[in-house]
Amino acid sequence: MDTQESHKRLYSLNTLEPKQREIRLLRLLPGNSDDPVKADLFRESLDNSPDFSVLSYSWGPESDKIPISVQGMTLKITRNLHQCLLNLRSDTTPLIIWIDAICIS
Repeated sequence: MDTQESHKRLYSLNTLEPKQREIRLLRLLPGNSDDPVKADLFRESLDNSPDFSVLSYSWGPESDKIPISVQGMTLKITRNLHQCLLNLRSDTTPLIIWIDAICIS
């Protein structure tokens, strides 16, 4: 499956229900500094969502993208966002985060 197909499938599996006040959140999975970035995308109602961090970004060239694995599918993100996720990632605990560039289709 190519990156564009993965992108479409990832968001089709996580279609939001507006009446449920849902948003998408990213669960950044634990890993060591040299491990590839892996995450899960999931829906959660704002009425009972877990605590989460927020990252909004718009820096770095769009042409310089790095692949990450989200639910086993490839999603390409900017190099700067990739570096940020590496810095935020714990080696033991998942991090729940809302990132506009990923959580908004």
